[in-house]
Amino acid sequence: MIKIFLITLNIGALIASIFWYYKSKEIEPIVSILTLISTLIVLLFTNKKNLTKIKLNQKGGKNSKNYQSAKKIVINQSDKKDNAT
Repeated sequence: MIKIFLITLNIGALIASIFWYYKSKEIEPIVSILTLISTLIVLLFTNKKNLTKIKLNQKGGKNSKNYQSAKKIVINQSDKKDNAT
């Protein structure tokens, strides 16, 4: 449902950009037209099934460790503090 709305909105903006180019003959409408055409192509040729099939895998070799974190991770940091003043 939302994809149909986005495609409709994109086509409307594309028509407006073509009209804008017809009236002004400048570079900005050309950039807008090219961007909207590429967005329309992506919207038409992608589907939700392809996006949900993506799987993430992580493999480590011998004598290695795999670390995964949602935040900053620091490895091999000394516990000593710098007292330089």
